Amino acid sequence: MLPPAVALAAALITRHVVLSLALGGLSGFVLAAGGNPLTGSIRFLEEGLFDQLADKSHASLLVLILVIGGFVGLLEQSRGMVTFAVRIARWVK
Repeated sequence: MLPPAVALAAALITRHVVLSLALGGLSGFVLAAGGNPLTGSIRFLEEGLFDQLADKSHASLLVLILVIGGFVGLLEQSRGMVTFAVRIARWVK
């Protein structure tokens, strides 16, 4: 129960979801390593990140999520998201 609680608390405090999920995963690996932060961190990097990113489908999904996130950020900066929301609101009503 601790890793999800760490991830949720970090997300609420920092408002950075990816960082918060990484902290939750790291806390799980530290717990699995018997509370040893060094061993848990190394296993998190080796098994949690590198092995997962080596899988082609996981890596392509991560790239897709990053592209979508970048596009949403671009829309927010250009105020295009507000225009999009206004137009959708007219269409939905």
